[in-house]
Amino acid sequence: MPERRRDLDMMRALVVLGLIFFHTARIFDHGDFYVKNDPPSMLISIIVIFVSMWGMPLLFMISGIGVWYSLRSRSPGAFVRERFLRLLVPLVFGTLVIVPPQQYYSFLFKQPDLHVNYGEMLSEFIKVKPVFDFPYFLTSAPPLELFQLAHLWFLNLLFFFTLLLLPIFLYLRTSGGERICHQMATLFSRPWTIFLLGLPLGLVEAGLKSEMTGSWNRYGYLIFLFYGFFLVSDGHISQTIQKHWKSAIVLGLISFVLLSAGFNALLTENGTDPMTSYDWGSILLRILKGLTGWFWIVGILGFVGQKQKKNKNTRIQTPELPTKQKFLDRVVPYFSEAVLPFYVLHQTVIVVIGFYVLQWRMTSFFDFWTISLASLVATLVLYDVGVKRLNVTRFLFGMRKKH
Repeated sequence: MPERRRDLDMMRALVVLGLIFFHTARIFDHGDFYVKNDPPSMLISIIVIFVSMWGMPLLFMISGIGVWYSLRSRSPGAFVRERFLRLLVPLVFGTLVIVPPQQYYSFLFKQPDLHVNYGEMLSEFIKVKPVFDFPYFLTSAPPLELFQLAHLWFLNLLFFFTLLLLPIFLYLRTSGGERICHQMATLFSRPWTIFLLGLPLGLVEAGLKSEMTGSWNRYGYLIFLFYGFFLVSDGHISQTIQKHWKSAIVLGLISFVLLSAGFNALLTENGTDPMTSYDWGSILLRILKGLTGWFWIVGILGFVGQKQKKNKNTRIQTPELPTKQKFLDRVVPYFSEAVLPFYVLHQTVIVVIGFYVLQWRMTSFFDFWTISLASLVATLVLYDVGVKRLNVTRFLFGMRKKH
């Protein structure tokens, strides 16, 4: 069995834990959410947009890296079975059990005079009709059209995109595929060429428009997933990313400022959303968006790779592990196992707690931190007490059987 990448486990856990603060921030930004603070905060809106540039793309990148390691130790059939159990089962369970309370509390918050009980809302929620909008196959049915995947869209895209790319992944693990990966890695190891990988992302955004799936077009996530697999297929790519991470951060800062300024200018001038319009200014802006997201991914992964290399050298040179490393060796495995059920649970917890906290009419600062920290603790307790201890709940949340 291949050694686990603890750096990837830690990064995945940190991103998912960070979603507590991100989705709490959605209560206070200018966008739509299940429960909303009034008035919205412009600063939080900017932070939400900034994190959207790299947060979910980073999760797809890490998932692509995980696919590469998983295929080292599993046959294609075993891999598909593992994806089914790890992704599709919690997707179905979460959609039927975890997501509906978000819609119910949204009703209570936005239409307090509309008296509806949970059972009535649930009966409307499960009214669906078939649709082919790959990778979505069900949509809400009239009259209320309540059905949705909410935050579980990530599991849906990850499951079907992984299956879609699986033949390519399997080929790239053959000798012929490895040669192609090596040739591509050599090409993108040349100075600054690593940033050209942002162009396909920009072209997808420009041609297909941004969507509500984390503010990127769904097929942009397909590219991020593939890039994650490609990243670990040849050592040259990892070295190149580590070499350019500082430049990537600088480029990311500059391009994000330009992106924000351009968005505001086009929105003011045309009165339409530049993320969905097809005038030349909007098209060029979305190409810049693709590049900006890639700059930040390179910067973050490069920084983490450098830190991992430094820690590995420290372990080799120092027989006695430092206290911090011992602590991480105990904590990271726990959170690594908790990532998927934590993700499934967290947004519903935020909506429920946010519903009650907002009624206190305190300051936005107080509400934000109260909702964030209470949701973090409550989600961890629900996972530890209600999910991880029984094999039936572990199965429903995509965890491996406890022996």
